[in-house]
Amino acid sequence: MHHRALILTCFCILTSACLGPAPRSGSTLPPPDGSQQTPAQPADPTAGTDVAALLLLAQQSPPGPAGRYRLQAATQLFEDGDLFRARAVLKYIDEPALAPELSARFYMLQTEIAVLMANGSEALRWLDQAPAGAFDRLPRDGHLRLSQLRATALGLTGDHLAAAVERILNTAALTPPEKQGNNHQAIWNSLMQLSGEELAERARTTPMPLLRGWLELAALNRNFQHDIDQQLVSLNDWLLRWPNHPAALDLPGDLQMLSRLADSRPGVVYLLLPLSGPYAGSVGMPVRDGFLASYYDAMQRGREVPEVHILDTGKVQDFVAAYREAVAGGAGFVIGPFEKEGIAQLAALPELSVPVLALNYLPDVSEPPRGLYQFGLSAEDEARAAAARAWQDGYRFAVGLVPGSGWGERVLGAFREHWTSFGGTLSGAEFFDQDSDYKAVVARLLDIDESRRRAARIEQLIGTKVEFVPQRRSDADFVFLAALPTPARLIKPSLNYHNARNLPIYATSHIYSGRPAPRLDRDLEGVRFCDVPWNLDAPADVQLTIRETWQSTATAFGRLYALGVDAFQVYPRLFQLETFDQSRFFGQTGALRLNRQRQVERELPWAVMRDGLPAPYPTGQAGADERPAETSESAL
Repeated sequence: MHHRALILTCFCILTSACLGPAPRSGSTLPPPDGSQQTPAQPADPTAGTDVAALLLLAQQSPPGPAGRYRLQAATQLFEDGDLFRARAVLKYIDEPALAPELSARFYMLQTEIAVLMANGSEALRWLDQAPAGAFDRLPRDGHLRLSQLRATALGLTGDHLAAAVERILNTAALTPPEKQGNNHQAIWNSLMQLSGEELAERARTTPMPLLRGWLELAALNRNFQHDIDQQLVSLNDWLLRWPNHPAALDLPGDLQMLSRLADSRPGVVYLLLPLSGPYAGSVGMPVRDGFLASYYDAMQRGREVPEVHILDTGKVQDFVAAYREAVAGGAGFVIGPFEKEGIAQLAALPELSVPVLALNYLPDVSEPPRGLYQFGLSAEDEARAAAARAWQDGYRFAVGLVPGSGWGERVLGAFREHWTSFGGTLSGAEFFDQDSDYKAVVARLLDIDESRRRAARIEQLIGTKVEFVPQRRSDADFVFLAALPTPARLIKPSLNYHNARNLPIYATSHIYSGRPAPRLDRDLEGVRFCDVPWNLDAPADVQLTIRETWQSTATAFGRLYALGVDAFQVYPRLFQLETFDQSRFFGQTGALRLNRQRQVERELPWAVMRDGLPAPYPTGQAGADERPAETSESAL
């Protein structure tokens, strides 16, 4: 997936509740001279002129007409999906020299580009920098478009409540009805980014009845997601209190399914895990214990639970036979296996009569049989999360540092693919192992040796010793790091040693043991990393129970306990996640969603190391703006 994929994705968001797609032959905004064009008599004699000709006209014209030509060229580039060149052209426009009717087009186009490049802070800056009255002459649809752009930008900066409010205020103005429905879904998606506690508190304090109804609905969805029956009761109570609310007339799709989910829960579940053999202590037992802890917690709370049977797969060779044994035993759902060879055997079947939630992932399974779902602690999810987080923070040039192993190559590959799909550049990468000289590895990553060679050549030319400070490469905004705690604690000081103390690091969860260790983790100061809510959020009751019961392993295998907890809680929701691609289950391993291959993907929270402890990640964009292009206009 390349840059065009990002554009298509973002356009779906932007147009979901507002305007339809603009025709290629025209513009998303009024014509460059502010007039209305018709095919019979175009008002602009340059209509249809290609970009190169428009830029040549701009170079030959005074500032006013030159701005019009450049704006028209930038609009054409924008419509063709070439956002980088479009923005580069806009930089040459003398905005104060633009005619008033073109000023709105200029700021709107800058905002559109920033949003499509996932830079919410920049988009808001362009909206705020527009001169007073710049948008007054826009038609009604233009003002709605501005509102949708602002809402999307607010969401990109993490201000999801403000994004929802922006959309709520414009719901009534949207026609036809399907645009209102799409806008409702966008409101719902924004509110689902807030915690249940925050939603409930905001509902109690807001003076806006319309917003209060939305917040109460979102709160019941978040707070009772582990209890389908209670969620259904709370929903019916909400409908009685808010019969005329817009959301009551068009419920979010995942809430519409609650009755169906409640009626289709299996009475018997089989859990297939390696409880003997090499994976028993490191995987099978922690996952089993997390699953059972969640099971007994639900039972104690009076929730409906299935009959659970456990099969040890530690010595199983024929996993199809084990699956059929579970089906013959009355299984309505099978959770497991963990072993990839077992999942591969099930994936080779033409169909599965009883659905399976495998607890690992198979590579390159494009068409698994219907009913096979895959869920695990994928490091590739975390690499993609790092790419998305760094892009949203405003960085564009990355270097990677990962272990020299198959695992490291897969993680770097996932990062590279996602990063370049946004339009980012991976300038270089280095690999390390447990015996590496980390200062030397970092020196290679930062091209420090090349800096030293340049100094040596200068000394050779002038015949005397020169004082110099080695300079790191200039094409790196940040480091993507995948490393366990011990090497990570050596890599960060090595970056500091090579004058890269301020070079941001975006890391996978592997840098953090899950156990607070401020004395050891002070060497990770400032490192940004994603991790499971189990390690970053306040502990849930089931987590406290696990810590008390398995004190010696609860921290070392915390993420695997969390996987077991979520496996029990998410399996009744899989059809919901499959039916509605915007639906999320907020578990201990992340916000869970299904992709088209029915693989569970995790959206993870972020933290930053402060004084050796994980601290909340700052809201909004923490990074720097993209570097300005040095391309001359004639080269565009």
